[in-house]
This record gives sequence, structure tokens and C-alpha cells, in this order.
Amino acid sequence: MRIALAAAFMLWLSAPADAAKRVARCVFTSGGPDRPWRGPCVFSADRDGSFALTPVEGRDMDGMEGFSLDIIRPGVGRAEYMMTSGRHEDAGILHRSRRDPACWESGRGFSVCVY
Repeated sequence: MRIALAAAFMLWLSAPADAAKRVARCVFTSGGPDRPWRGPCVFSADRDGSFALTPVEGRDMDGMEGFSLDIIRPGVGRAEYMMTSGRHEDAGILHRSRRDPACWESGRGFSVCVY
């Protein structure tokens, strides 16, 4: 089951049907003692505002192979990510930041910003 989930997730990341792709600057904050990860990423957005992030070729994205946020309703999305180790994680519900609309926050210290 995990392998099927991981395969479906990677297929979604690699070929979103109506996505516009561009290189962006990403910032991931875990809420833990580690400093935020900042660096380039490939941003793929769908018409409904859902998006996926993948590493720029040849670069590391803090051990992540991909990150996705699916819009549930305006300003609210469900996020998940895949680690390069193959581990699939549910990041939970994120809310769009009122301070910085480029950011999505969990309320538990996790956030992702795409510029």
C-alpha cells in the first residue's frame, strides 16, 4: 500500500495536467531547532491554486523529493511530502498566511513559502 501511495504521489508531482512550472525560491520551516531551509525549487501550480514543489535538477531540497499542497477551500490546503529516503509524510492542514500570502502555515511551526 505504501509503495502504491508513493508511486501515485510521484506520478502526480511529475505530471500535473494543467500546471505552469517555474523556478522559485522556497523556504521550509519545520518548527524545530533547525534553521529554515532556503533555496531554489521547481514550482508547479494548478488552476485551483494547488501546487507541487520539486528540487531543481542537481540540487537538494532539504532531503525532500517533492512537496504538494492540495486546496480544500480558499486559504486552506492539505500538504504532503516525499523524502529522498522514500518515506511519505502527511504534513496536515495548512492555512495561507495573512502576513505573507506566499506562505502556508500549520499552526504547529511548520510552514512553506514560495517566492
